[in-house]
Amino acid sequence: QLIVSCILIYFFDIRITHLGDLSFISFSEFNYFFSFFITLCSVIFLTNAFNFIDGIDGLCSGSLLISFSTLLFIASYFQMVEVLIYYVPLIYALTIFLFFNLIPNFFIFRKIFLGDAGSNFLGFYLAWCIIIFSQNEIQIFPPIILISTIILPVFDMLRVIMVRILRKKSIFRPDRSHIHFLLMDYGLSKHQILIICLAYSLICNYLCFMVYLNFNINWFIYFYLFLFIKFNLLLWFLKFFLKRDTI
Repeated sequence: QLIVSCILIYFFDIRITHLGDLSFISFSEFNYFFSFFITLCSVIFLTNAFNFIDGIDGLCSGSLLISFSTLLFIASYFQMVEVLIYYVPLIYALTIFLFFNLIPNFFIFRKIFLGDAGSNFLGFYLAWCIIIFSQNEIQIFPPIILISTIILPVFDMLRVIMVRILRKKSIFRPDRSHIHFLLMDYGLSKHQILIICLAYSLICNYLCFMVYLNFNINWFIYFYLFLFIKFNLLLWFLKFFLKRDTI
């Protein structure tokens, strides 16, 4: 991840240079060194965020399918037909994969898994797609709004890092603080967890697009903060409700 990212940034000059026309930012573009650093951190963060939610069947691949489908919708909405080739093949591939991943012995075939290689590659590819199509002359959408396409893994990763810091644990030490493990510990089945997580991701994508169409772009910072708080409140509510239900 690190080596390939450095090659793409240094030799091909593919990097995050701005966050869009945000009124609370006094500069239009990042300087080269900060741009290099923030691009590298963003790619590694997102790649591992998708890898970390690959804890139950369909969650990582379903989240990736929603992300690529949302990017496809955005590209279609802005009539950027030339970028569709980057998304359509993966959407078809992930859709077919989900049948073999979620349905045991689909037709005559055995169940297949995404694995670390699959989740890392697809997360890495998605990260660069978002960077490429939100920067420079290819920009089809303000960069800050494209965060909505990856909202579930990003929120889960941020929450896990915060929890580990508050508990004075290493952020690199694995535990069961990820959303799918928490919901599993609350007594939900894997299929229920999958439905809840993917539904949350879809609803957030829809709400973010509605906010973009009806409000100023500067509202997105507050809207993301609102969604992140609701994300944590949803986990707390499910914990309280499910524990109460079992008493």
